[in-house]
Amino acid sequence: MHNDLRKVRRIVEGSKSWETRRVLTLDPTDPKHGIGHRLSVRHWLGPTGRPHRTRVASSSVGLALLLLCAPAFAAQLECRVASVTRGDTLICLTVDNRQELIRLRGIDAPGRKQPFGEHARQHLADLAHGKSATVHWTYRDHHGRIIGAVWVEPVDCPGCGHTLDVGRAQLASGMARWAQRYASQQPVEERYAYEFEESEARARRAGLWRKFKESSQAQAGQ
Repeated sequence: MHNDLRKVRRIVEGSKSWETRRVLTLDPTDPKHGIGHRLSVRHWLGPTGRPHRTRVASSSVGLALLLLCAPAFAAQLECRVASVTRGDTLICLTVDNRQELIRLRGIDAPGRKQPFGEHARQHLADLAHGKSATVHWTYRDHHGRIIGAVWVEPVDCPGCGHTLDVGRAQLASGMARWAQRYASQQPVEERYAYEFEESEARARRAGLWRKFKESSQAQAGQ
């Protein structure tokens, strides 16, 4: 975490001398090179004029706790997709033969027993099953699943490397919805791309959006 000293101000309170520093703290998890947070720190200056102890303004304590609870730096996992359980969830096998359950970040696909659920699962399997993959992630949910974006080599571009985001591809094909309620968990660029892909799929009535349109038309005709 990077701190940028902005202001130093000394105050005399009775027999005690205080030095107030304004510090700009950068949050490294922000995609735009960090979000700035100002924090007031007070040092008691002893007889030598050097800080002996530090007081942090009470209004800044909550901010400091939030920074400690912020997501860690993004991690990267190399694995092979062993199976696909639904349109937004797959199982990856790591290089040391560990199985990791991956929930695709930012999308929500219907379950296998729900309408269009098997289509969504099969489409994701066509994209990723059996392939090596790179998973970009920041945290696990309360089920222990990794929440992240999974990138593989495109079917129509052998040798291109891991350049296809399968979550985005699911949205573009109308096999899933953009999980807007979890948008804050996504990098800004990814969030906008996912929102765009869902909007385009809805306009084309692709995948599950065609089913919803047909269902609405049938209900209107009753």
